[in-house]
Amino acid sequence: MSAVIDMRVWGRANDASFDNTAALASALARRDKGEPLEAFFPAGDWHFSGPLPVEGNADFDNVTISGVFSGPSVQHQEEGGGGPKDRTRLIIAMNDKTHIWWNHTRSYRYGPLAFRDLTFKLSNLGSLFAFGDPASINHAAHTLRGLTFQRCYLSSQFQYGSANVGDGRPWLIDAPDGQGWVLNRNN
Repeated sequence: MSAVIDMRVWGRANDASFDNTAALASALARRDKGEPLEAFFPAGDWHFSGPLPVEGNADFDNVTISGVFSGPSVQHQEEGGGGPKDRTRLIIAMNDKTHIWWNHTRSYRYGPLAFRDLTFKLSNLGSLFAFGDPASINHAAHTLRGLTFQRCYLSSQFQYGSANVGDGRPWLIDAPDGQGWVLNRNN
């Protein structure tokens, strides 16, 4: 059975000026290496700035990151009016298209990992996840031992209907027949 850490002890919700990156890393580092651990984020907006220190860091192995279940994912679940939030949203500010928030691409075996009852909102450029070691794809020992996403919702600050993805390129362009929109696959 996993130990559970309440992230309110380590971090801060609903405060855009507070970066929970170091808080999560510190919380995970408190356990014995390899022991199962669940980092529980209560309802609210939890802000992260830039990538987590995942690469080469065994503290991120055998971890469950969980939040509050607030119902099945629906369109615009990430949006909400002010006041207390009824779901857990991780707002991840990335400002470089080469950055990856959870970059778990080690050359040795790791895991398991689980993400449960979370809304991920990626701001600006960058990526949320990378798993495995593409350079060692033929080596079974160099793989992730388990990856689970349960009831998660992933979105971007720049929705498909927005004017651009943060660097001037539109997500959607006029459909060739003039009826609606199509995904911009050209640039």
